[in-house]
Amino acid sequence: MLLPGCFNLGPQPFDNQRIAIVSNTRIQSASVSYPDGVELTISPDDYEAFRTLFRTLAPIDRVTEPPGLPGLPDYELTLFAAGNVANIDIMVDDSKLIWTLDGFQYHGGNAERFRTAADVVRSRPRDSSGHGSP
Repeated sequence: MLLPGCFNLGPQPFDNQRIAIVSNTRIQSASVSYPDGVELTISPDDYEAFRTLFRTLAPIDRVTEPPGLPGLPDYELTLFAAGNVANIDIMVDDSKLIWTLDGFQYHGGNAERFRTAADVVRSRPRDSSGHGSP
């Protein structure tokens, strides 16, 4: 569950407006885990690329309350912003995304835009520890 802040004041589902708000919130740290097991910690220089990736979770078509995903996540996003931590598990399902956050399951977004944005994040130069470098 997320603590009070820009995310949720309690266990309430996200909506498209909240995705827009959070994507413009000051990021303190972020990471992306990829289907091949690579996990990248995003450097502050690359936070805008992470914001672009986060925005691809919209538009939300449907929200349900079953726990978890129907299978293993393809990607995992971790975001620490405005004093809150969000762990988002994402499955790519044809042209849409299925993702979980704070006990809700979301259907929507754009799988092609998500993959493209994830590839941009991954293509940024990294230092030997996996962190982005200028």
